[in-house]
Amino acid sequence: MKVLHILNELRFSGMEIMLINSSSEWKKYNVETTILSTGERLGEAAEKMEHIGYEIKHIPFSKNKISSFLVFRQYLKHNKFDVIHIHSEGNFFIHVLNSWLTGNKNIVRSFHSIFKPTSIKGRLRRHTDRKVAKLLKVRYLSVGDSVAQNELKNYYTKSKTIFNWYNDRMFFPKTPKFKAELRRKENIKKETFVISTVGNCSCVKRHNLVLETLALLPLHIDWLYLHAGKEEEGFPERKFANKLGIGDNCRFLGSISNVDEILAISDLFIMSSIVEGLGNSALEAMAMGIPTILTKVPGLTDLLKNIDNTIGVESSSLSMKEGVLKIYNLSKQEREELASRIAIQTKNNFSLENGVRKYYHFYKSKISENN
Repeated sequence: MKVLHILNELRFSGMEIMLINSSSEWKKYNVETTILSTGERLGEAAEKMEHIGYEIKHIPFSKNKISSFLVFRQYLKHNKFDVIHIHSEGNFFIHVLNSWLTGNKNIVRSFHSIFKPTSIKGRLRRHTDRKVAKLLKVRYLSVGDSVAQNELKNYYTKSKTIFNWYNDRMFFPKTPKFKAELRRKENIKKETFVISTVGNCSCVKRHNLVLETLALLPLHIDWLYLHAGKEEEGFPERKFANKLGIGDNCRFLGSISNVDEILAISDLFIMSSIVEGLGNSALEAMAMGIPTILTKVPGLTDLLKNIDNTIGVESSSLSMKEGVLKIYNLSKQEREELASRIAIQTKNNFSLENGVRKYYHFYKSKISENN
């Protein structure tokens, strides 16, 4: 089976990471994968993807769409695919039309984010694109129930949910010895309560809410905050931490490759987003058995429903503080039992193997429709 994945600029996030992690799993199903970048730049993840065996193609659609349309059309004429899987919202209908006109009828579209209509015109355009694409027998997937509900509510589009997966070969519960060694390496005391977040600094991730919460913690608590992710220009979150008087308890690590080690050090993980497609970083933390606090927002509520013992909080520092203290006050045995339950449920519901298998059978069912 030959599958073409269409994405925007190839970055180390979202579907790109999922494809990188699952390269060997696709080979078990004899799936030959090609990845098309339609962004202005090919993207920093392209080299990694090519290195692990994916064929990479770059056709930028950012400037002359007509020229790009024709180049893509020629490419599809000379390269037949069993399935074309579109992941990007930009130029979605153009990709559908091009695929259809070149005889590629097995088209799948994934919704990875919650696209809220910002205007009547925007709602109408998306609704029309999705409606016409459905008439061309495009089938729709969503990465979570909240995404599927948003598509149905705002654009009257029905989609099947196949949850995002995480790399279960990297993110799994670590031994106490391994964790202790990492703490010594990072010069973190055994008794220090470590809280972490993973994600680039954007207003959507709402890290300021985490910082406001930490500033409210009782003074007797010895805590440390580890922030992994690219910071914004001027380091506004560092400045905010200093303003709150907690800068000395915060480590801003920037973009890192050893996220699993940061999570292994952690006693608590927080995702404070305004909205998520699903929340891959939270999945990774929970897969390692890290107690997790999530704001009760679309996307993250899917994780709260599917994994018991995660803590859902309101989007306020007082509510989040209660969640932090709830985990802090657990005994060692209670934390260990909680960690085990969280890790097992995450593995059962969101493993890489399960996700790839479900995608493969979805592709097969789409191919069968046109045979």
